[in-house]
Amino acid sequence: MKKLLLTFIVCISMCGSIFAQVPLYDLIESSHWSDFNDGPFETNTFFGAIITIDGEIVSYEYSNWEYLELAAFDDNEVCRGHDGLWDDGEQYPMALFSVFHMDSETGLSISFKLYDHLNRIEYGYGTLNIPCITGEENFDVYDWDEETTPVISFTTPTSDCYEKDFLGYENEDGIDHWYLIASPVGTIDGYSTGILDSGPYDLYSFDQSESEGLEWINLTNGDPMLELTKGYLYATQNDSHLQFCKDAAWGDAPTEESMLLELDYDSEAELAGWNLMGNPFPTTAYVDRDFYLLDPETNKLLPAEHPEDGIPAMEGFFVKAEEEGETLVISTEFYGKKNAGLALNLSNGRNVIDRAIVRFGEGRQLPKFQFNRNSTKVYIPQDNKDYAVVYGESMGEMPVNFKAENNGRYSFCFNSQDVNFTYLHLVDNLTGDNIDLLENPSYSFDARTTDYASRFKLVYATSNTANSNDFGFISNDHLMILGLEGNATLKVMDITGRTLSTENFSGSYDKALNLSAGVYMLQLIQGSNVKTQKIVVR
Repeated sequence: MKKLLLTFIVCISMCGSIFAQVPLYDLIESSHWSDFNDGPFETNTFFGAIITIDGEIVSYEYSNWEYLELAAFDDNEVCRGHDGLWDDGEQYPMALFSVFHMDSETGLSISFKLYDHLNRIEYGYGTLNIPCITGEENFDVYDWDEETTPVISFTTPTSDCYEKDFLGYENEDGIDHWYLIASPVGTIDGYSTGILDSGPYDLYSFDQSESEGLEWINLTNGDPMLELTKGYLYATQNDSHLQFCKDAAWGDAPTEESMLLELDYDSEAELAGWNLMGNPFPTTAYVDRDFYLLDPETNKLLPAEHPEDGIPAMEGFFVKAEEEGETLVISTEFYGKKNAGLALNLSNGRNVIDRAIVRFGEGRQLPKFQFNRNSTKVYIPQDNKDYAVVYGESMGEMPVNFKAENNGRYSFCFNSQDVNFTYLHLVDNLTGDNIDLLENPSYSFDARTTDYASRFKLVYATSNTANSNDFGFISNDHLMILGLEGNATLKVMDITGRTLSTENFSGSYDKALNLSAGVYMLQLIQGSNVKTQKIVVR
């Protein structure tokens, strides 16, 4: 089955994940065991032991015993050997190891970990004390019984697991469902741990430094390592249930409440500065800048409308570095403040397919991020660059560009947060429609792929003008004053202070300029309150 990767023009093939019984630890090959026979007693002597879990002997009644594996460790927790449990021919599976570093006087104490590959459980540590062996003495494993055979005891570990359900691309809803995922328990081996063992899947990492169109690195075939703080693109054929467990062999949840991460920036790359990061915590995380999340219903990257809602656990996100040396703060606590603003959501009648955001306050802009240049998008151009998130003053106008991938009918829907608008209009430069978004927060329109991009603009004023003396601006050769309460008098003066015109108005002012190019002064009088502003007519 072929699917588009985030609406890229790249087709991906699915491949299955077949579970292999491989160690969960970086183990040595058995052929190297003899390298560690460095004590005074060097022999091919073997020992064996019966395994108990929670006091119960692992016998044939334990249906999964063939999936158990025992690993021996030295005092430095270096693995010196491993083996699957061996059938003793009677009742109990056994583990056989070559003796290493045997002390001829005190014997040997060895630490073990037990791995249950079927259930993804690590039991550790258990110990086995081997008595002193002298001369040619050897253990006869075939004569051991329950009473005389050494026993290594393990208890079931108590570990916290974090789980998340994902819809497959063969789900009955007919949607591909791509996700950005992240490990909340440390760097893990996604294949050997079985985390990705839920049927055929796709897995990609992202590298901005790859050549154009090859930024996504296919990890589906192989043994993928999911690095802590990194995000990955994931899809599965069938509905899946991913489980990440801390304190297990394959990972450990971070203990910090906040992390400082270095961002990559490759000035030569087509997608310079874009980083696919992952929430490293098992709880919601917060970052110190705007970010993109992936909507699995539309496979579109959308800027977060409310960054203070955070990034969910086990989820990846995109951020942008503008230069080398930038860092990202990610924390389990929201340490910032709500960022007032408005969002203009673009839909095709079914789903939100793109979003442009204007924030009021201080912050950094977030460039537009889409891999398929032909995708339908809404963005705000500034200084010959396209932005998904920009910062504006409390009054003015802002171009809103739109580009359709297909001919059809689209809709804008306006949402605001912690902003009191006194004036908010969406102007359609193509049709001449001027929509009061305070009265009607949505606008539907027909679009064609040949429409010019600079089709719309926002004209707005907020009640939060305490930090600005500006009260008017020029738009399309019109002088505009928006959202005033009560009656006011407007004087227009030249730079010598000579009054050119005086007009009384109420609420808003919108009139064509009959002024030649130059610098002018505006004076706004409301009772005893007088404001002055300089304007430049070009």
